[in-house]
Amino acid sequence: MENEFSYTIKERATPQERRRLFPPAGPQHHQAPARPHAEPQAPTWAEVQALVQTLPQGEATVKLTLIGRPALDAVQTRPTYVAFRMQGKAPGPLPKGLPPVPDQQPITWLVVMALRQWNRVQDSLAAHADDTLIIEGHPVVAGDGTHVLLAQNCTSTVQQRAKKQAQHPPQAETTR
Repeated sequence: MENEFSYTIKERATPQERRRLFPPAGPQHHQAPARPHAEPQAPTWAEVQALVQTLPQGEATVKLTLIGRPALDAVQTRPTYVAFRMQGKAPGPLPKGLPPVPDQQPITWLVVMALRQWNRVQDSLAAHADDTLIIEGHPVVAGDGTHVLLAQNCTSTVQQRAKKQAQHPPQAETTR
């Protein structure tokens, strides 16, 4: 039970003074002084590839997003779909701790999209030279090594912006 004097001291003491005057009860654990340590190095691709042999495999649903603009004069139209190619670009800076992107040729994607999806975006692409597509889909590597994206969803950045503005119109200023 604390007396009035010790209570007053605890109330008026700084946190440092309290720790010194009233150490915590129980066994004292002395911490070793913190030593500066070197930043861990990002793994190499060889280390990452070696993990494939040791890690158990889980399941995942895969969705890939391509953002870009196809060459409109190279879009092949078929009775139920369109197809065009888009070439990937190197990524921007990756988070610390990841291996650097290996030197390789950019991946070229063959995009296969239902004609109905294409019809919803083609006018916007034709009308706006700076418009780009946002294509989500299922990636497949064909038997010959071709990277194919089977489009499941497609919009354009201009359409996306217009939709957001329609959902959240600018507030009119009220006059007083």
